[in-house]
Amino acid sequence: MNLTPEKLAEKIVHHIWAELGVMSGLGDLKFNISRQKRAENLKQWETDISQIIRGANGYKKYLGYFDGSAKPNPGDMSIGGYILSPSGRKVYSYSISLGHGSNNVAEYRSLIHLLRECQARGIQRILIRGDSQLVINQVTDTWQCKDPYMSELCEETKALISGIESCTFKWEPRKNNKEADKLTKLGHLLNGGV
Repeated sequence: MNLTPEKLAEKIVHHIWAELGVMSGLGDLKFNISRQKRAENLKQWETDISQIIRGANGYKKYLGYFDGSAKPNPGDMSIGGYILSPSGRKVYSYSISLGHGSNNVAEYRSLIHLLRECQARGIQRILIRGDSQLVINQVTDTWQCKDPYMSELCEETKALISGIESCTFKWEPRKNNKEADKLTKLGHLLNGGV
């Protein structure tokens, strides 16, 4: 049975109310309150419980990894990354060769690509990991973005993030981002590059 959080909360509240009545020996539990107040209390309980249920479901996030590089720097750019479902199944991966640019531009382009894929797939809760401190710290407003072109990429990224219900970031050391790095290198190979 697939219940919405609201319907599940309603069932829980009515079950609790009935159990309270059984425990009290009164059958249908009666408090010294009006019907309207009872209905208001039950509705409030349903709202509170549905928020708890939604919160519990909210811990089920997708996981995304991104990487980008330029060879040499600046040079031919390549991006790579992937998305894992909450159960750990890979739902998408990419290795793409791009034009000329810097490592930082490639990192931004990779994150933008990943976010677009999230939107295309209806992913609304994701933790994104990457080894670019610059990109992660700029999109989370930890660091300022002074370069005009990088600022444009940062704003484009933030616009995509705003279309996702919950999008959080975690910086990972390069050694923990190996698979995205391999996918990025594959992008260089697809271009006949390094």
